[in-house]
Amino acid sequence: MAPEIVLKKDYSGFATDVWAMGVVLHLLVTGDYPFKGRTERELYLKIAKGAFSLPDLIHPEARRLIQRMLTIEPVKRPYNSSPSSF
Repeated sequence: MAPEIVLKKDYSGFATDVWAMGVVLHLLVTGDYPFKGRTERELYLKIAKGAFSLPDLIHPEARRLIQRMLTIEPVKRPYNSSPSSF
């Protein structure tokens, strides 16, 4: 769930989809979810803060893409088909 949904703010469906794809990409690259919590509240707090880490061995370009997709500010997520936006 994207931070804007967790925080019950208005949101762009496309921006939240980019966030969701970032979660899936993180899972595919690392084998683990970017956000974890012992409780739902703890999980939502981590999502709202955008608190996640990536192993050092992740390729710099993959790291940059995941970080941009999982940024808490929806307008800063990659959102168009231009290669420079990714």
